Amino acid sequence: MSKHTPEPWKYEWSMAGCWLVFCGERKHQTHFAPEREADARLISAAPDLLEALKELTLEMGMTDKARAAIAKAEGRT
Repeated sequence: MSKHTPEPWKYEWSMAGCWLVFCGERKHQTHFAPEREADARLISAAPDLLEALKELTLEMGMTDKARAAIAKAEGRT
């Protein structure tokens, strides 16, 4: 299983006129065109979404779709 870059992940508008996603302490950056703000938001929320899905599946039971999404996020597909 591959590990993703540790949190915090955030996105912000850059002076260069694009969205930047900053991942973890190493400040890995991904650039998005101005019209791609939704992509930047989704990627910056990915660690939180994965953690929430794992918690929900523990409380409510694991569905095939949830299991597949977690496996995909963790690089096990």
